[in-house]
Amino acid sequence: MIKLYLKIDPCTEIIENATFESYGCAANIATSSMLTELIKGKSVEEARKIAFQEVVDDLGEFMEEIVSNIMEVFGTLPVKVRIFVGDEEVAL
Repeated sequence: MIKLYLKIDPCTEIIENATFESYGCAANIATSSMLTELIKGKSVEEARKIAFQEVVDDLGEFMEEIVSNIMEVFGTLPVKVRIFVGDEEVAL
């Protein structure tokens, strides 16, 4: 299971920070970490458009071992988003 947590600027909708919780293998953790790095500084809409191939390219040769984990991560991004204003969580 993977949960992504995004800190989003409410005015610009830019992702200021991204973290995750993962209860999986090392490949699962590496994939989640790569995705958080890719989405920081992007708008929510830009983050939703990140293509599978973009993560594949950034992971390189390690990719062969983690295809299923990447698919799991991509399944979480559009589903679960927590929004914070400052340090306070805002209900969706």
